[in-house]
Amino acid sequence: MPIKTLLYLCVFLGAASGGIFYHPVVAVYGYLATYTINPAEAWWGSFVPVWASRYSFILGASAIAGAFIHRSKVEGRYPLHSQEVLLILFCLIVWFSHLVGLGPSPDSNALKVTKFTIMLLVTVRLITNQRRYEGLIWVLIITGLYLGYQAYRAPGWMFIHGRLSGGIGGPDFAETNFLAAHFAILLPFIGVMFLRGDWKIKLLSLLAGAFVFNGIVLCRSRGSFLALVAGGIGAVVLAKKEIRKKVLIVLILGAIGGSLLVDPGFWRRAAQIHTNENSLDVSAVGRIEAWKAAIAMTMDHPLGVGEGNFKPMVGMYNPAIPGKDTHNTLLRCMAELGLQGLIVMLLLMLNAFRIPSRIRKDAESLEHKEDILLNVYALQVALVTFFVSGLFITETYIEEFYWLLMMPLFLQRSVSSARAGEIGRERAKAED
Repeated sequence: MPIKTLLYLCVFLGAASGGIFYHPVVAVYGYLATYTINPAEAWWGSFVPVWASRYSFILGASAIAGAFIHRSKVEGRYPLHSQEVLLILFCLIVWFSHLVGLGPSPDSNALKVTKFTIMLLVTVRLITNQRRYEGLIWVLIITGLYLGYQAYRAPGWMFIHGRLSGGIGGPDFAETNFLAAHFAILLPFIGVMFLRGDWKIKLLSLLAGAFVFNGIVLCRSRGSFLALVAGGIGAVVLAKKEIRKKVLIVLILGAIGGSLLVDPGFWRRAAQIHTNENSLDVSAVGRIEAWKAAIAMTMDHPLGVGEGNFKPMVGMYNPAIPGKDTHNTLLRCMAELGLQGLIVMLLLMLNAFRIPSRIRKDAESLEHKEDILLNVYALQVALVTFFVSGLFITETYIEEFYWLLMMPLFLQRSVSSARAGEIGRERAKAED
């Protein structure tokens, strides 16, 4: 058995047993790591025993079992937040679409949505302090560094027309544009860790940033390129005055470093982004036609055609693009889940931006408020980046999208716990 397989099994079993016997958050970290990396796609993954092949299910079950066993460590006193209610409602709408639409699709995502909804509802009650939240961020950064290295070492057969064709990362990143979007949202988290860390953290952040950005270049994703531009603008606009100069310096240094990684092929593909429909390439024209088909489909079926049914039906609206995806998160949601699904998704997105304003207010009295505010800032920039990328790829059933939408709630619960702790200490001092 290869050393990589043995190392993976040690981490996998450690996360599963740690989630049950120590703290369920350990299993959550393992779940997120395996979701991101997906050993089944790696050569050494073929040596993983059959009993360990359902790693996400096992780690998810370990987190749930650990949460039950260690009930005292789970913040069950929190009532359902509006973001949780919206997530549950979205899951129900996915199932409801089978009734009001054209029936279940062979490529249904309903069970997948149900699985990650349950996992997120558990995680919300586990990520309740700053240390656990930052542990989650480091899992994303370290696995992102690993994926970036895998992209850097990718053999020539994995490239088609000069761009990485996939085969790296989990099933949600199987298509190159989704992998690029994943890399893009990591950059704000890496940048904030660079800003606030010591020299060791800065060095690790630089290394991760270099491999992650190089991964974006290898993917040649125009949507992610636009998302990076939007994220850069958002990073400047959302930055507090005290750190805006540092942010600008980091962005400039990143642009200079990135220019050393970018090759002519990247710029040639990026240059094909036009606003004039007559000058668009075949891929872009196909997307516009798919968008038109999604709107026409909604006009005929305002309650949606049913989850998973856009691709089988799009050829009826435009025979030139049979089986094509919408390449747009909101339009896919509207066409398949109806106007009610679109409304709930928009509310989830708006709420993800509303929650940080409350976090800032609650964090004002805390001792480590600057670290909290930087985490809020990184999350907001990541959300802007991912939302813009979602205009060009379909994130409607991508699990990572909903982790991002729930992360503001992780931070809010962390701040609430910190405030409760400080209030308790103040009362103890007053009594003394």
